[in-house]
Amino acid sequence: MGRKAVLSGASSKHYTKDELEEKQKQEEVLFTFEPLDFSKVPKKLDSLAKAEWKRLGLIIDTRNLPISELDRSIVINYCVYVSVSERAREQLLVEPLTIDGRKNPIIDVLNGANKELKSLASNLGLTIDSRMRIKNPTTEGNQEEDLFSKMLNEANGL
Repeated sequence: MGRKAVLSGASSKHYTKDELEEKQKQEEVLFTFEPLDFSKVPKKLDSLAKAEWKRLGLIIDTRNLPISELDRSIVINYCVYVSVSERAREQLLVEPLTIDGRKNPIIDVLNGANKELKSLASNLGLTIDSRMRIKNPTTEGNQEEDLFSKMLNEANGL
């Protein structure tokens, strides 16, 4: 299994002009799929998961983040795990952390839900790290060379 794909704008690799054009063509394909329609709320979600679906619909810009109808089940699972995590947290507020000297099983439910959330959020570009791979602010906003790179170039006589 190879490394995760990184969008050309977020890569530190120095592409040739031809490589860059080819990579950009491949990335453009991501935006040819039908964007996910957040107005169609899945019926089988509970109220917390539906609220998360609607919240995502308000904040995700499918013009800049290539989430398509193909990703529908991943987004549904993300919303379900948000609900599971929230309900487990609420239950821990009324139950003790330990039961008969053992860890409350709800803690395992919460940990499992949060682990799944982290994975799904990363896949969807909903984490800081995954957004950095998609849209690298150092290549977009600040065109100046960073100080460390400048010092290395000066030390190497470049």
